[in-house]
Parts: sequence; structure tokens; C-alpha cells
Amino acid sequence: MKIIYVTTTMDESDYIAFATQWSIPLNPSKQTFHHKLIKALSVDNEIDVISIRPFSRKYCSIYYLDRATNKKDKINWHYLAIPRYKAFKYPACKSQTLDMLKTMDLKDTIVLTETINPIALHVANAIKETYKLPVIGIVTESPSNIGNTTRKFSVGIFKKGRNFDGYIAMTSGLNTVFNPDSKPNLILEGIVEDELPPQIPNEFGRYIFFGGSLQDKYGIYELIEAFKNIEDPSLRLLICGHHADNERLAKAIDSDQRILNLGILSNKKTIQLEMNALANVDPRPFSEDLDRFSIPTKTYRYIFFGGSLQDKYGIYELIEAFKNIEDPSLRLLICGHHADNERLAKAIDSDQRILNLGILSNKKTIQLEMNALANVDPRPFSEDLDRFSIPTKTYEYMNSGVITISVKNSKLKKYFSDNLIWCKSGDTAELYEAMKKVLSLSEEERKEFGRLAKEKVQELYSQTNIAKSVNSFLEQFKKD
Repeated sequence: MKIIYVTTTMDESDYIAFATQWSIPLNPSKQTFHHKLIKALSVDNEIDVISIRPFSRKYCSIYYLDRATNKKDKINWHYLAIPRYKAFKYPACKSQTLDMLKTMDLKDTIVLTETINPIALHVANAIKETYKLPVIGIVTESPSNIGNTTRKFSVGIFKKGRNFDGYIAMTSGLNTVFNPDSKPNLILEGIVEDELPPQIPNEFGRYIFFGGSLQDKYGIYELIEAFKNIEDPSLRLLICGHHADNERLAKAIDSDQRILNLGILSNKKTIQLEMNALANVDPRPFSEDLDRFSIPTKTYRYIFFGGSLQDKYGIYELIEAFKNIEDPSLRLLICGHHADNERLAKAIDSDQRILNLGILSNKKTIQLEMNALANVDPRPFSEDLDRFSIPTKTYEYMNSGVITISVKNSKLKKYFSDNLIWCKSGDTAELYEAMKKVLSLSEEERKEFGRLAKEKVQELYSQTNIAKSVNSFLEQFKKD
């Protein structure tokens, strides 16, 4: 089976580089979900991704998004050229896609499309009309849950997104609103990475590690010079990543044989190197103090939250609850997007145990989750969120093997009633009690709690198992 996947998602390494060109943070939640699903489906299928990258004249420093391609294993990433002016985006993306499909063998082809982006919907409908291919909508959220949008936007999304052949939705509520005619559907409540790679024998000895962009502006040359001043012949610096000026890098490293440039590595290999490192470092040059860039998983006991830092998702209740914990050695680490940094700083106030790490890569976030004393999702309970949204971040936390605190959610309660530390509503007092409960457990009890949760979430939502369910669902749409 061949899959054409219409989305705003990009290959992970391309997304990291692209995000640096924006003056405001991009929301990585859709990117993360669709990327996981694409990877899962690529095991048994050839996939052509039609990527409609976000673009803004105001916030993106790139003047024009040129057309580009990138092949990774069985995934062909086709990045469409995106005009700067909104009125031109729809016809440009449609014409590029239809022309591209003229060159493809479309036998046994099924189209998947995200349903929250109007240009993606425009392109998917054009494919359906022109090539008569079955189109399946991937429904991850309701337009009413997106901030700063109008009723006209929601009506347009539903008008374009309700005439497909079937739907894969994250909740039954989302399926109902996008699929009122009860066409074939599959409820896919989450997806997590397959079993995270284990620590492997350490072939490099004691080392400090950095993996990311090797461009000058992200501090790689300052890191190299700083490391050269460390007089420890047994310590190494390992670097890997993209956008390297290899000639300049080699000159900077010079004759210091302790510094190794490993080039571009897979996500799996990078995580393994992070797990075996003496310390991991992010040398972005907003400070000259190298220690400030180390992810403190080796020295800190901390509770972790990574996600949207908007008020409505409970970050301020979490901060106030943590302040009431009288443990000077315990820290709260938070990271994520859509932060009101001025309000956050005021909320944190003088509690130096609370650290806002800003926006981190998916790999760094996973590492923080895996090394936390506990992970917490403080998203308050509401009927709308419970019906139309899944706290996918909680699945990711459970997949780390670390004990997790979650606010009440009907889907989570259904499958994980014994695998999470629960809060009823997510107010400050309840979050405080939940954290105190975690702290009252022994280390062995916390590890066993996390282990059982990880086993359950792998059983239900691992990429391998989700791929089997989706592939089976898609079989009915193949033409004889």
C-alpha cells in the first residue's frame, strides 16, 4: 500500500532547523503526533509526505520557502514552495501537488490528511476530486479549541473536512463532529515511541555531549574553545548534528583528539549517547557560563513538565503547588511553548528551585522525562477538553518509565486507573497533595509504578501496535 500524507509536519531534523528561523515559537504538538504516525506507517508502507510548512511574513525570517525534497528510509518528504502572500498559498500548493502526483504510480494509494489546517484540506480535496483516490481525515483537535480563531474559520474547516471517505480521530467526540454521516472510522487515542533504546556499552569513556545545530550562532565554537581549557586527558567532547561547516569545525577542533565530530546521527543513536554522557550541554550563547546549559539530570532531584505554558493548561497552579513543598533539594523544571515570560517570571518569583528551560528539542525533552523523579501534566479538567482532546503528553510521560501525575481524564481513567497518580480537578491544593504522595513513596515504589505504566502504554499505543491497527483499518479503502 502507498500512502500520500498531506500535513504541515516536517522531518524532525528539518523541523528543528526551520523553527530557528521564527521569532515566535512554533507549537510542536501537531508536528510530534503526525511525525510519530508517519514513522509508524512507514515500516510497512511507502509514504510520500506533502508538507505544507507554516509561513509568516511577520514572524519568519525566510523570505521565500522554496520547494525541496528529502528522503529518509521509506519516507519521501516533499516540501512545497510557499508564497509569502496568503491569497497565493492555496492555488500554489494545489497546483504543485497535482503536478507532482502526475509523476507517481497511484495504484493502491490512499491519502491521509490532517483536518485542522485549511490549506491541507484544500489540497486533499483537490486530490480526491482530480484523482478519485480515497481520502482519510486525521482528526487531532476541534477548531473551537484553537485560540484566536473565528467562527468563520471553524465553519470553513468543517465544510472542507466532512466529505472524506473515512476518519481516524483521537476521541469519539472529534469523530462525531467531523464525521456526522458515520463513515468508517478508527479512534486513535495516542501514539508513543516504541520501547526507548536501552543504554548501550559506552565505547567513548567519560564524555560531555552535544547534539543539535552546528551553526556558529548556536555556540558550537564557544563550546569547543571552552572544552579545550579543561585539563583532563580522560574526558572527551562528543558533538553531532546538522548544518555543520566541516572545514571550519575541523580547524576549530585542531589537534585536540579528545573532541570528536560524529556527524549526523539517528534519533536512536543520539538518545543512547545522551543517556551515557557524563553531562549533556546546550551552548546557545545567551550566557558565557557553560554550567547553565547542562541539563541537570545527573545532579538534581526534580519534577518535570514540558508542554504548553498557557494559563488554561494549568502551569500557574503547578507553580503555586510546588512552592508549598518545603524541600530545598527538590526542583521543578518546566519547558514549552506559548509562554507569557513576564507573567511566568512573576509567578516563579524568587523561588530559585523552579527553572524555566524555554523551548527544547524533542530529544532533550525525552531525556528530562526519563531522568525526572516524577512527571506531571497539570491540565485542568473540563468537559470540552475531556470530549475533544487527549492529553497525549501524559502518554509520553508514562512511556518514559517514570511515575506520572495526571488530572482526571475519562480516557486515561478507562485504561490507566491504577497507573497514574491522580488529581481530581487540577487546582493548587490537589496538585500539592499529588506531589507529596509521590515524595512519600520509596524509590523502589516509584520505579515499579513507572515500569507498570510504561508496559501498559506500550501495549496500547506503541508505534508498532498503532501501525497494525491503522494498516488494518486502511485495507478497506484499497480499490480492487
